[in-house]
Amino acid sequence: MGNKTSIYIDHSLQKIIDARVSQDGRQVSAIITTMAVRYAFLCSKYVPKFIVDDWCFIFAALAGFPADMTSLARSMILQYRSRYNSVEWRVSKTFRNKITLLSDAEIVAVLDAAERFYLKNLLEYDDNNYAAIAAVVGEENILR
Repeated sequence: MGNKTSIYIDHSLQKIIDARVSQDGRQVSAIITTMAVRYAFLCSKYVPKFIVDDWCFIFAALAGFPADMTSLARSMILQYRSRYNSVEWRVSKTFRNKITLLSDAEIVAVLDAAERFYLKNLLEYDDNNYAAIAAVVGEENILR
């Protein structure tokens, strides 16, 4: 048995819960736990591999991006790239193609990583982009 806690359930989550409860009759906590575990699994399994400068660029493009706008994330990254032309970072030549080919699961993993990147106190990394990015995406997902 886990810890009992109270949470705010927004309208979009409530719709999902209501549909699941009516389909299979499970408890709300079981539904949320199952979804959270699956989400965490997908976000860890489908993190794409990019060089450090690509990750920096992606995180800059998605700064403050609403989590419920997953379907727009790919176009936001590409629009940001055309607007800023990757001046600050040496974005790889294959960047646009890689972003275009990301699966929906990979986009969700990228959004999750971007959110965690900005929510962490990154001051502890002393401008070490590699360490900051590795902390949220894992070293195995950084190309050298």
